[in-house]
Amino acid sequence: MPPKYGTSIKDVLDKLGIPSETNPAQTAHSLEEASIGFAAAETFCKPFVRMRKIREEIGVRTVLNTAEKLVNFSDADKLMMGAFHRTAIQKMHPVFQRLTYKEVFIVQGAEGSEDVPVHRGSFVFAIKNGEIDSFILKPEEYGLYAEEAKLNKPLSAEEQAEKITAVLAGDESADNEYERKQVIMNTALRYYLFGHCTAIEEGVRTAEKQLKEKAGLEALERWKASFTRP
Repeated sequence: MPPKYGTSIKDVLDKLGIPSETNPAQTAHSLEEASIGFAAAETFCKPFVRMRKIREEIGVRTVLNTAEKLVNFSDADKLMMGAFHRTAIQKMHPVFQRLTYKEVFIVQGAEGSEDVPVHRGSFVFAIKNGEIDSFILKPEEYGLYAEEAKLNKPLSAEEQAEKITAVLAGDESADNEYERKQVIMNTALRYYLFGHCTAIEEGVRTAEKQLKEKAGLEALERWKASFTRP
């Protein structure tokens, strides 16, 4: 369930032309074809369906908002997730000793998501072999700071889909400055954490190059196409 009953990822994917109500076989196919997939929690984990009405009646965040992020649908070795507060992240540390992930990255993301904002610094925690390390990610150190006033919100699912497409198409207009910098910052952070780059600075350069080459837009089109090919 999205924070504060906002727009969900499913809503945005539907506007992008990506089916969000896929079964495990369809998601596996898109992973094989396009190296990307989406698993709707309530489709892949039926108990969440039974819990929805209770969660809606409670009306505030509960432990289930964290629990649904921990389900390992793909039997992955690594997990990246978001949390609202630094204290909550530290309290979650012991939980991972009982899960199968070999490495976990938790960020103090926007509204508890796994996407860091670029108008402020964010704590980033890495858990491996029972040990926890952390650092503060500061967008200004990478030339990616943007004023919060430039963050366009709230946006409908359709408006978000339009911005995603524009940024992936290489749009560098002032209207999309915040979102473009956020895409670069989050991509660079992932490239670094998952070992694709030795430094965040290298990840930034890679992400900027990929946007100029419209590599992300091509990946989106491959993802769409994976649902039309047998």
